Amino acid sequence: MTTASEHPCSECGNRAPRVKRLPGGGGLCRPCYNVSRRVECSHCGRVRPPSARTENGAPLCGHCARPKRACARCGRVDHVTAIVDGEDLCQRCYPAPVRACGHCGRERRIATRRQDGVADLCHRCYRTTIAECVICQEERAIHTTWPLGPVCGLCYRHELRNPDDCGSCGQVKVLIGRNDLGERICGPCGGSERDYLCGTCGAAGDQHFENTCVPCSVIRAAGDLLAAATGVIPARLAGLPDALAHRGRVDSTMRWLLKPTPRALLQAIGTEESITHASVDACSPGQARHHLRALLVDVGVLPVRDEQTQRLETWAEEYLTQLPPHHAAVITPYAQWRVLRTVRRRAARRRTSIGVADSARERIRAAARLLHYLEQDGDGLFSLTQDALDRWTGGNAARSAAIAQFISWLSSTGLHPGLRVERGKMVKPSEISDAEEHHALIRSFIAGSDDTVNLATRVAALLVLLYGARIDRIHRLTTADTSTGGGRTYLALSAEPIELPGPVAQLLARLVGDAERDSRALRRDGEGSHLFVSPRRQHEPIHPTTLGRWMARAGVSPRIARNYAMLALTSDLPAAVVATQVGITAQAASRWAQFSQRDSAEYIAARVGLL
Repeated sequence: MTTASEHPCSECGNRAPRVKRLPGGGGLCRPCYNVSRRVECSHCGRVRPPSARTENGAPLCGHCARPKRACARCGRVDHVTAIVDGEDLCQRCYPAPVRACGHCGRERRIATRRQDGVADLCHRCYRTTIAECVICQEERAIHTTWPLGPVCGLCYRHELRNPDDCGSCGQVKVLIGRNDLGERICGPCGGSERDYLCGTCGAAGDQHFENTCVPCSVIRAAGDLLAAATGVIPARLAGLPDALAHRGRVDSTMRWLLKPTPRALLQAIGTEESITHASVDACSPGQARHHLRALLVDVGVLPVRDEQTQRLETWAEEYLTQLPPHHAAVITPYAQWRVLRTVRRRAARRRTSIGVADSARERIRAAARLLHYLEQDGDGLFSLTQDALDRWTGGNAARSAAIAQFISWLSSTGLHPGLRVERGKMVKPSEISDAEEHHALIRSFIAGSDDTVNLATRVAALLVLLYGARIDRIHRLTTADTSTGGGRTYLALSAEPIELPGPVAQLLARLVGDAERDSRALRRDGEGSHLFVSPRRQHEPIHPTTLGRWMARAGVSPRIARNYAMLALTSDLPAAVVATQVGITAQAASRWAQFSQRDSAEYIAARVGLL
């Protein structure tokens, strides 16, 4: 095999094969020849040797000149990172191999392979170019280079999501350049081919598929999944893609559509001749199934139902099938005829709340845990004695409360008569907020001194601080629970509305106005709007756990704050009044009154005299 002769390079002086002969004599080696060819890439703006050119003759670097194809998983048209099992995968969908990082030594997914003497690097150790972002002037990793200059990832996403009027053409576009007057301009006005305009709707902004904005990409992706089996979207589901594009954060919806479970769900319902709640229940369990059901209800494919009750019944059926057969034989009758029957009878009077459904699940799980314990400790249910039950509960109040109904059911069926669950006496709350701190929080939320706390959190926190309201009641409040008359504002935390003080009434009025203007807050039955609407799902209230986290971030512990509020209320008002206005039982109000050491005998006597 012959080797190319080496000659001194006219630029660097090193002896190497000559790849470019100069007109005046001499020549250039490969590295120097590549340096001499460097120009600004017309797509990314980096200065690189051109690897190809566009139809107009504009140069493209090696990265931008790579052909783009549709990714087999997400459908995005992008550079192919790898071909796995004959499928083209983009960088986002390609599962990088797990190897030891050449820098930290840990077994992680590799961000860049070993090349040019540089070892494999994981994502934590791999660093992109660090430079000053032309928009925020911060030293950060550069995401891309626009005619404007290098741009970091945060500013890149912000600019794409917030198009504005171009200083040259006046159209609303993504402004990636700057003219001689210092005004921000769009790509075409700045000499770039990138304009970030959607080829479907013409809107400027972030894109998923090539030349397709994210909302239109959601419609396209959802339509492709629904039509996967027949080639056309079923007529009954024609409104589903558009509903997805206008529900919640569209970028979050797009990511949701890329996950395996939602994709499988949409493909499955696209093959159904008729969609019912039962057919949705047949899909794989998880949050994706709940989200899909809510979508189908919103577009009118499925009727509105008592979601928490029906979801509880589906959960119980799926949970019981996972238990050992001999455990399921005992727990299934208990779940069906005691737990679920109680919930159904309650649902006939009012809609089941999240707290009621969660409590029912915990009672069924507690029964399963007890049987598992007995099987490990002895002969299963036959070894259940009062001593074994006491050892399992161990004086734990929550465990005792969860298992009490199961023990009562066992006694009523004659399997284990005489068993009882020992419950500890009610004790005074051990944690109560400081009076000065409690009052300072009330003043702070009324004044709105903290701009980071939204209006919904302020109102919810005030209801806990002032009236000891429970979060599982607050999150379900609607505009129908508020009323005005005679210049006064009333809120129904229970059957008897309470009059709100002026500052709190003003905040509530603002919250009511926001809810009435927000189409997402409208209840599915049309009876008012949710005051505390879910940030993720339309026509549903916020989850009580989420509302509790919002309050905790604002500096309010719901449990501790409620303890102080209830003690303060029952020390100033008779227990019967507190029970009717706050929405607790008379027994609970009496216990709080005992804790606050108030004697209500004179009020009870007065009430008896009026009857």
